Amino acid sequence: MKGFKRLTLLCILFAFASVSYAQKPVISITYKASDKSIVEILKNIESLAHCSFSYNSSIVDSKKTKSVSFNNEPIEECLNKLMGPGYKYTYIGNQVIITEKPNTDVSPAKKQPQKTETTKPPQNVTIYDTIPVYDTITTFLTYTDTIRIIDSLQYIDTVTMQRYVTNLLHTSDYCVTFSGFLGAEICNSLFYNGGDYAKYLNGIHSNEVGYTIGLDATYKRKNMLFATGISLYDCRLSNSFTIKSYTDDPTITYTDTLWYWDFTEISTYYKFNESGDSVAVTMLDSTYTYTLRQNPKKIEHETEKLSTLSWQYITIPLGIGYHYNITNTLAIQPKIKLLPMLLCRSKGEIPNQALTETTNVKSLLKPFTVSASLSCDLLYSLEENFSVGFKPFCSIIPSIFKQNTGFQSMVFNYGLECGFYYTIPYELF
Repeated sequence: MKGFKRLTLLCILFAFASVSYAQKPVISITYKASDKSIVEILKNIESLAHCSFSYNSSIVDSKKTKSVSFNNEPIEECLNKLMGPGYKYTYIGNQVIITEKPNTDVSPAKKQPQKTETTKPPQNVTIYDTIPVYDTITTFLTYTDTIRIIDSLQYIDTVTMQRYVTNLLHTSDYCVTFSGFLGAEICNSLFYNGGDYAKYLNGIHSNEVGYTIGLDATYKRKNMLFATGISLYDCRLSNSFTIKSYTDDPTITYTDTLWYWDFTEISTYYKFNESGDSVAVTMLDSTYTYTLRQNPKKIEHETEKLSTLSWQYITIPLGIGYHYNITNTLAIQPKIKLLPMLLCRSKGEIPNQALTETTNVKSLLKPFTVSASLSCDLLYSLEENFSVGFKPFCSIIPSIFKQNTGFQSMVFNYGLECGFYYTIPYELF
């Protein structure tokens, strides 16, 4: 009875093995591909050989491309050429299972038990900006701004850290900052106490853009700022006005009657005075008469003019301010300045008081005046010494036109400057 059970069990196993095992089909194909991905070539071979490939996607590089040529070759030889020698192929019916061959470089008898220990950093390496991370399996050390964490499963995770520089010189208690800047400004003119002439000058508009350029030096003591430098201010205004002119019309004339006295000499006699001298006296006959004159008619013309007024002042600003650090790399510096201004160039026309001619603006401008300015520097540090900055500002010139023209004026301008800043440590007192 026991032998019969054994025989029945063997028959069942043999039948199951017959069903589950199939001989490797001998199929030859002819195929050619140029610079195609391995995955795409495998799909083409499946279509030609009427078979199906099964494999783990982690063992096939889908981005890798190859060029192959098969001329009536079996599938396994084609796969060896395509995949390389490190793979094994198992056939079940028309299905081909692709797996990696086991690594037999180290025999089981020679394998040593794996030790888990923490890797220590080299003694001659200095860590600057980041914290190194040590793994229990792989020795890996990083000293850049990116920390890499390698765990026992060989997964790599990256974390980026922002580097902050804390030894910026403009945060020092004592330093000197040199800056160069360039900016644009818009002017507005205000006229008052000028009578009729000021009324005509009210045609000036503030739709012109001037510029500023200069160099500054700022000494910082604690949080107090003391500034000076040299700058060029180009102020501009547009002036629209009407001038009158007259011409003769030869086709139209009118007659003028001019009345006058006409004198005729009659005789001369001598008259003696008390001193004994004689004086000649002429006797005249007078007649009141007139004459007629033909004059052409005068034609009046009005011409609209638009003139751009431009004047440039050189100034040496004297200022005081306050320094405030927002962050380690960002700071603001509000300042108030007094600007003595010397006129160096001017152009443009304005109407004269008769409104029949124009005069150059140079004859109306003061060669020397004084302005007051309010500004706020916004600094961003690129490195330890260098910074970039933006500076909004506004200023007022109380009197820029001469007083002897019969009016007073005030010019208000505002704008934005940008520049580069270089800072060095220096203790002045």
